[in-house]
Amino acid sequence: MKALFLTSSLDTNDKLEDGTRVAKKFPNNNHIIDNLEKYLVAHNNLLIVASSPEKYDITDLHADVNKKSFATTLGFKNFAILDDRTITQAQQLVNWADLILLSGGHLPTQNKFFHRIDGFGKMLQQSNAVVVGVSAGSMNCASTVYCPPEEEGEAVDPNFQRFFPGLHLTNINVVPHISDIRNEQVDGISTYNGFILPDSNRCDIVAIPDGSYILYDGTTSTVYGEAYLLHAGNEKKICDNGKSLIIDNLEKYL
Repeated sequence: MKALFLTSSLDTNDKLEDGTRVAKKFPNNNHIIDNLEKYLVAHNNLLIVASSPEKYDITDLHADVNKKSFATTLGFKNFAILDDRTITQAQQLVNWADLILLSGGHLPTQNKFFHRIDGFGKMLQQSNAVVVGVSAGSMNCASTVYCPPEEEGEAVDPNFQRFFPGLHLTNINVVPHISDIRNEQVDGISTYNGFILPDSNRCDIVAIPDGSYILYDGTTSTVYGEAYLLHAGNEKKICDNGKSLIIDNLEKYL
């Protein structure tokens, strides 16, 4: 892959009062468009990888919004979807793509789909595309994925797994939407204080709000925008909006 972008949200659409999503040009928050342009070889083929591979109606709805947004923002011309309808063509689609978008959604569901595609992580590593993760798609890029409970029942399920193998594209565990997650609860338990912060005793976590992202260029990982390092049950702000910081060695910021 040419580069890996771990984002929280690209802000590709506006949601109207009736629930309709209208595509728009996504903003150049923390120079993300500028950085994408540095690594894109061409602006022809966009591959959208689903999070729920069997829910075609939902996948098509979100894919349509992303198609229009990427066409407007970066001039992409051709689009394809990787889900259960096209899983047997995974290698061909990865080879075809100039940019591969790993969609957001339910993290464990997407992870299971990724592992049904034999050697998917290696396909991405060996591709000539720019890989962009969004939310769950970003989290699943880690070697060992950290997965806090999200849906009702998961927080009280003793068999719910919060750590499992990912795509091995990065060693960084990212938690997106941190501004929202601080106030969320699952099964009456605070997602942040009940799970994420305590789980930083098991792995370091880089928490980012929408508009921030991490860029791995094959050598160096750099966070752009506001970011927090969670370590050993503590939180430390390591970067501000509009700034960037190399995070190859997180220990130096403890």
